[in-house]
Amino acid sequence: LTFGVHVATKEAVDQVGVEDPPFELSPGEIEVLGLPYGGPKGGKDSDGQFFSPSTDFMDGVIETPAVMYTHGTQNGFEPELVGTIKGKRYDRRGGWYKVQLDQNSSRYVQLQESYQSGKLRASTGVVPASFAVNEGTGHIDSWLVGELSLVDMADGYQPINGYAITKADNVIFDNYYGD
Repeated sequence: LTFGVHVATKEAVDQVGVEDPPFELSPGEIEVLGLPYGGPKGGKDSDGQFFSPSTDFMDGVIETPAVMYTHGTQNGFEPELVGTIKGKRYDRRGGWYKVQLDQNSSRYVQLQESYQSGKLRASTGVVPASFAVNEGTGHIDSWLVGELSLVDMADGYQPINGYAITKADNVIFDNYYGD
């Protein structure tokens, strides 16, 4: 069972229609692409799996998944809440979260600096009972987000999918999406 961000093919991304507008952000808030479509490895993530617009994310089941640092105990850390989800939207790139960083977190300054420098990424953790994948294609059929992790690449960590970003204007999308 994998925990991380998964992606879809470019063809699936092109089928996405209406886009929700970007979030208006207040101080301490960031926008996180936690459920990206498309990926740097032939349309898939490093596990050979992918999300598409037809993936059932079971929206509404868990309204505000926890915002953790780098998957907490799965990566040897204490379970550390570093923020709160304030909203979710979809566009042709995937599912975006509006996250309010916790100013009382010991990682607040670190995450702000990583965000400003473009080194903050994201990853989602699935509720295991919801995970369904087509083994033949790698398509993720269902994925209930139990937690959203912020991944600081400056600390040496990488998300499963390099497209899981925290800035909408990240250059990683230039060639793939042509904008």
